[in-house]
Amino acid sequence: MSCIIPIMAAWHLSFMEISKHKPEAVSKNLNHLLHSLIFIAHYASDYNLSYATHISIGFYLYDTVCLMQSAMQLFCVASVEKIMQKATATEATATGATATGATATGATATGATATSPYLLHHAITIYLLNIAITEPVYAASMLRGYCILETSNIMLYVSYHVRKEHADRKELIMLSELVQLGWYTYYRIFKLTAFLYTIRAEAFQLGIGGCAMLATVYAMGVLWSYKLLIKNMRNCKTIA
Repeated sequence: MSCIIPIMAAWHLSFMEISKHKPEAVSKNLNHLLHSLIFIAHYASDYNLSYATHISIGFYLYDTVCLMQSAMQLFCVASVEKIMQKATATEATATGATATGATATGATATGATATSPYLLHHAITIYLLNIAITEPVYAASMLRGYCILETSNIMLYVSYHVRKEHADRKELIMLSELVQLGWYTYYRIFKLTAFLYTIRAEAFQLGIGGCAMLATVYAMGVLWSYKLLIKNMRNCKTIA
């Protein structure tokens, strides 16, 4: 595991290089896409999977640090806004001004807590990838399942890039979101369900904690598929 710190540094350098040409949000998204493609390429060619696993652990540790930094910044901003509200509340005479401040603080706090599902996802992913390294008997199944998850994410990154880079092309955005729904649902529900069924004996050997983590990842996929379905239904109403 001594290579993890250099790998995390490499992912940061990758982000910094991309951000020279693209906005921060787009750069982060492209970094995620690059990570997925690297692991999928390693897995498809069966080349140095141990190192590819370390690359993924390093990436998710790096992204966890970034998420925690963002959440901390938003939390600090929300705290400052709350203090400012209390300080000015006694002087405010217009209720509209007070309500606006409360709304702003609520939005900032919501942004801080929105990172929680991603932090949970990253923690589970790092734990399961670590099992693939420390428990070779589970390596084949863990990496196969992980490859399915990373493949499912491809269209998430592509669709996000289309929305950010081509915001004025509504038809292209809706098309990418439709493909995203089909792609993500196929891998996260159909492929992953079939895979989990085939490794059910191994999964139970992981104990209650391991099964709970797998169930959480699966539930996240189902929930996100539902959100994508709702989004596409709204798109259809827009066209109609």
